[in-house]
Amino acid sequence: MLFPSLRRTVLPTLLRWLGEAMSRPARGPVPPSGFRPAPADGAKAARPALEKRFRARILSNAALKGNLSDAQYGPIDHRALSALREAVEKVQRPGTPLGEQEMQQAYLAIADQLNAEVRHTVGAARAVARRFTEQLRENESLAGGLTDDEYKPILDAAVLHVKGAVEALADPGSPEAEAKMENTMRVITNEVRAKVAQLSGPS
Repeated sequence: MLFPSLRRTVLPTLLRWLGEAMSRPARGPVPPSGFRPAPADGAKAARPALEKRFRARILSNAALKGNLSDAQYGPIDHRALSALREAVEKVQRPGTPLGEQEMQQAYLAIADQLNAEVRHTVGAARAVARRFTEQLRENESLAGGLTDDEYKPILDAAVLHVKGAVEALADPGSPEAEAKMENTMRVITNEVRAKVAQLSGPS
């Protein structure tokens, strides 16, 4: 049995300390000496650098463009860069090897999609150019009374005009592009007739 004096002094103090200790929130493990926690905005700071680096890989890879003109490749490139930006935002741990691996996989998928769009656009542009140049070559009435040698330079210039018009199309396979080419062909045909008439002289 405790002495009466101890019961009056020590015991209340012990009980008070015990109650305070139990009421304190639990602490996590003590970090090792020299440990610095990552800043809360570390991921936010790492994303711009990650996007800049992979964006440069797309912009500097001339092989991705293929044989497309700037007008044809521009929209495809823009879509690829937008997809890249979205991929960067989805990376869980930017600035880490795991985040780098995630971004590399996303980049390869974006590059594959870009290549597929380029191949499709190249095929569409070739088909449009072939179809409209054939229209010119098969329309023998445009030559008028000129000989083949006289008409050839005019026809060659018209074919180059057609190919240039196709290269200016952002999406050669679209209905809008078809309508533009129809209007362009009317202009080219009228120019051919005017040059032929000029060389033919008065009838």
